Amino acid sequence: MARGLPVREGFFPAALQEDERFDAIVFNDVLEHIPDINATLAACHHHLNPDGYVVVNAPSRTGFLYRLSKVMLRLGMGGAFDRLWQLGLPSPHVHYLDTPSMQRLAEKNGFKLESKMSLPSVTADGLYDRIHCSNDISALKAAVITAGMMLAIPFLKILPSDIEVWFLKKQ
Repeated sequence: MARGLPVREGFFPAALQEDERFDAIVFNDVLEHIPDINATLAACHHHLNPDGYVVVNAPSRTGFLYRLSKVMLRLGMGGAFDRLWQLGLPSPHVHYLDTPSMQRLAEKNGFKLESKMSLPSVTADGLYDRIHCSNDISALKAAVITAGMMLAIPFLKILPSDIEVWFLKKQ
């Protein structure tokens, strides 16, 4: 139990009983790591109550940092792009999404994209640890990147966000 709530270990949907139903299923920085999004959304549809919601928080391919990393890749500097895809980490991204692709996925799997919102691309809290977590760059380089990103945070707030949240309603 965490904070008085039951916690179930395992993988979705295998960790659920066939007849279990929920009002909401949330993927917080998870869906982009799952190879078969359609099968996952079909399982969500099965396990949701009528009018239930799937909430997806995931990186967006329309965000400023993602687009910048693609330009850098074309210029022969692929490190930022590889890092956004989390290449070399235990669970790399296999998808980057945007609203039109999320809408198509939703409709294909019995959902309606009801609303969306953006989250800040970068937050200061824990930034150094996130940059240095894979230990593929030195502590000094991680500190310099952290300082640069800290300076960029105010500007990133006015540019297209790299993190979107989509609310899919079961139809």
